[in-house]
Amino acid sequence: SLMAFKGVKVLSGMEQFPCICTKDLSLNLTPKNKDVLQFINQKFDLLISLHTQECLPLEYISTASSALFRIGYYQENKTDAYDFMVYGKSKSLRAFILQMESYMKKIN
Repeated sequence: SLMAFKGVKVLSGMEQFPCICTKDLSLNLTPKNKDVLQFINQKFDLLISLHTQECLPLEYISTASSALFRIGYYQENKTDAYDFMVYGKSKSLRAFILQMESYMKKIN
């Protein structure tokens, strides 16, 4: 399953995957969309949060998720959001994905 966030007021309707936007957020930037609430309650074995910059809606989803294991990019003040954090000198999403894949192969 996939859930994405776009920092726009209204989605174009052309998105190729489930997506939320700013109108789907409450005043404290937590998602209030029913699809997100269903996503949060799904029992995933693994949840990978693919962003390297602060994104409060995605961090909320990860923190509230029922996933058994949550992976995200290392941020010192976000330890509640993830069970495993990948640290990298580069904040490139590509570098994060490659490093995460490397760790996952070692763990598995």
